Amino acid sequence: MNSPRPLPKALPAAWLVLAALSIGAAAVAARFTWQPGLASLHDDSVSYLVMAQAFAPFHAASAAVMAAWPYEKYPPAFPLLIAVSGGAFDWRIAHALVAACFGASVFMVGVYARLAIGSAAIAVAAAAAYALLPGSWLLVKGILSEFPYIALAFAALALYERHRREAPSRRSALALGLLLARSALSQMDVPTRTSYVMAVVTPAERAAAASVTAVPRSLASSISPALAGMLLSAPFAGWPLIACGCLKIAYDLGLLLAFRHIKPPEEMVHARSPP
Repeated sequence: MNSPRPLPKALPAAWLVLAALSIGAAAVAARFTWQPGLASLHDDSVSYLVMAQAFAPFHAASAAVMAAWPYEKYPPAFPLLIAVSGGAFDWRIAHALVAACFGASVFMVGVYARLAIGSAAIAVAAAAAYALLPGSWLLVKGILSEFPYIALAFAALALYERHRREAPSRRSALALGLLLARSALSQMDVPTRTSYVMAVVTPAERAAAASVTAVPRSLASSISPALAGMLLSAPFAGWPLIACGCLKIAYDLGLLLAFRHIKPPEEMVHARSPP
């Protein structure tokens, strides 16, 4: 049986720095989401809140919520956490919960980097870089499950790294760098696209526009596992990743080419106003 790899000697000091960084990130994130007038809800946030209100043990949900929640497709763990914490009906609590999970994910990114690479400086730098990613702060604005997922994923990776026998290598540093680079490019289009769609349609059309844009994505996500399974059976197992990347690039470029000349009404008014 393999014995756990001994922890680096400087790990306690690194933990203190990472803990301070994660607490600071959580506090700033909570303050950021509580500022007046900040738009914070996308379709996923609404779905999680609907489920949380249906699960809430301290407050009765409305009839509309009770009729709608069985049609939501998300796992129940995160909505249950929101419901038990009291955030289903007080969005400040829900935002604070997301901010706390963001801080936990910052901490676990640093812990995994420390164990994988063996450098306290790189661990702090990786956690700080992750905390400053624009994509992280776009997700902080919503009531979403990404940060609990990231925190748990890196906790599992850190546990694995703690118990494996191999010493840290340059490949570990490269893998961590690629992971951070991927995070810098992830989910940047979702809030922007949602905000743009809501801006170019009239207020009366916004509910219909949200439904029309959400349904095709849900249908596509139900078909993709079967296609990915077929591609994984090919000799080269990386075809699903290549196909996904190419489709994502084509999707973003297609949106840019199709809508680059269509501006929201407020931008058109601003462009016509005299300097």
